[in-house]
Amino acid sequence: REIVQDFAIQPHNTYNIDEIGFLVGLGASEKVIEVIRHPRQNGSLIYTNQDGTREFTTVIEGICGDGTPLEAPCIILKAKEFQSEWFKNLHGVPPRTLFGKSPNGWTDEKMGARFLKRNFGPDSESAVKAQEEYRLLIFDGHNSHVNSQFLSYCLDNKVIPLCL
Repeated sequence: REIVQDFAIQPHNTYNIDEIGFLVGLGASEKVIEVIRHPRQNGSLIYTNQDGTREFTTVIEGICGDGTPLEAPCIILKAKEFQSEWFKNLHGVPPRTLFGKSPNGWTDEKMGARFLKRNFGPDSESAVKAQEEYRLLIFDGHNSHVNSQFLSYCLDNKVIPLCL
């Protein structure tokens, strides 16, 4: 509350971003135990049961304090290279959706910073009514948000970062 008062931040300049991961693929009878490091729990091990035909995908999204969603998300696929077939039928996908790739389908520092600059920045700047207005960006402590590139962008663009 102090940050909102000190910087006179309005609801239309308050944002929350978060990442969510999910498994994508077809079901099958084969089962495997997958051991992964949880990005939020200091790398602690998680054992998951999955069918062996699914891959992890991460989506980064954001919403404004006035209820308006950011125009486009970031979708991170497990891949070394993009394949053109993946992008043939994108009906209903927002035009400015940022697609990324990583070895495991998780977000990282680079993708978090790209989302901030390419999606959050332009979408949230349109709500700023006066040049001196600050924006508040609320996020979790995921390493894709807490790094020098991400925080430098915030400080250079009148974005107050608030890590929960």
